[in-house]
Amino acid sequence: MVRRKWSHHAAWPRPAGKEGQAFIYYSDEVDEATRVIFGLPPEEGSPDDLLTWEGVCAYLTKGTVTAEQMYHRRWKGTWPRGRVVDGVERWTREEAEAAHVAIVRSRGGRGNPLL
Repeated sequence: MVRRKWSHHAAWPRPAGKEGQAFIYYSDEVDEATRVIFGLPPEEGSPDDLLTWEGVCAYLTKGTVTAEQMYHRRWKGTWPRGRVVDGVERWTREEAEAAHVAIVRSRGGRGNPLL
């Protein structure tokens, strides 16, 4: 997948070297590139931070997702249920990102030729 698709994206980093026939990349540069490719916002806070639905929407709409898309994901049931903490449904930042990536991938990356 990296060689066939992602490495052709403008955000993909230059290789740091080569081992045999495989390119070697710095992991932090690859993390940043995949965030751009999947439309995730820059990392902020801890992956374990608990976010309410409004927090999830505010966090993910800093990337390429619109508030309307987030509303439809929840309304149609494609967004996973969170855990209830103090009577409010919440997701960790990591769970929110994983759910976003899963939805993007399940749609065949429609609108994103790299998925």
